[in-house]
Amino acid sequence: MKSFSNLLTTTRIYRSDELAEMIADAEIRKAKRYKDNKKREVYNVPCAFDIETTSFYEGKEKRAIMYVWQLGLNGLVMIGRTWDEFIGVLEGLRDALGLGEDRYLVLYVHNLEFEFQWLRS
Repeated sequence: MKSFSNLLTTTRIYRSDELAEMIADAEIRKAKRYKDNKKREVYNVPCAFDIETTSFYEGKEKRAIMYVWQLGLNGLVMIGRTWDEFIGVLEGLRDALGLGEDRYLVLYVHNLEFEFQWLRS
């Protein structure tokens, strides 16, 4: 097993424009898939999303921003800075993996109740 310090120095972090490479490195297309109770195909790989936010005052008005997002895909990590980048990654995953009505990749969201307030608009 790798030590924690060794893991930190050998782990690659992907940018949003490196999605095709990340998908290949994560071997998603080779991953096992199962059928759910509605006969839809689901990729059996861990996939998670999280954002980091901060708030500040601009004059007397309080503002809040998302300053970084992270996507974990089968043990690999991608980071980005903008919502447009993230939407592009989701669209890229959809296209590359043929996701749609009959094929899914489940994306778990850390602290969904909080993140939803950012995602909804």
